Amino acid sequence: MVSIQVWDSGIGIPAGRIREIFEEFQQVRAIACESDKGQGLGLPVVERLARAAGHPLGVRSVVGRGSVFELVVPLASG
Repeated sequence: MVSIQVWDSGIGIPAGRIREIFEEFQQVRAIACESDKGQGLGLPVVERLARAAGHPLGVRSVVGRGSVFELVVPLASG
């Protein structure tokens, strides 16, 4: 198996709002948001592709510190 991780040092995601980030056009915003970055489509697309391939997307997040997104996939046999 291979673990692919993306580390984000942004605002973090409260535990009760993690499912929201996988809905189209949804973003968790800070009270004092610096700017609108992105449209809220990347994570929903990645999550659907991962699920369709049978590889769930994992998320760990700490508010104020950031998030880690992880996809674990099997190595190709050769």
